Amino acid sequence: AMASSKGLNIPASGLGKAKMGIESWVIGALIFGPHYLGKFFIVAQIGLWVVIGFALASAVQYYIRFGPQVLSKPS
Repeated sequence: AMASSKGLNIPASGLGKAKMGIESWVIGALIFGPHYLGKFFIVAQIGLWVVIGFALASAVQYYIRFGPQVLSKPS
């Protein structure tokens, strides 16, 4: 909302798209649960931490690219 009020268009980055793809897979795997995945359920649990890493990296990337423009005082 802040960016659009300043006329900024913030497109999705490759890192953000990768996060969404991994996140979708991980959530699907977690829904199946250990009953269906067996010993591979740990991969889904580790995937959750990978998603958190991608989310933090993506947030930093967006902040570096667009933070100064969005947070600047209106002129």
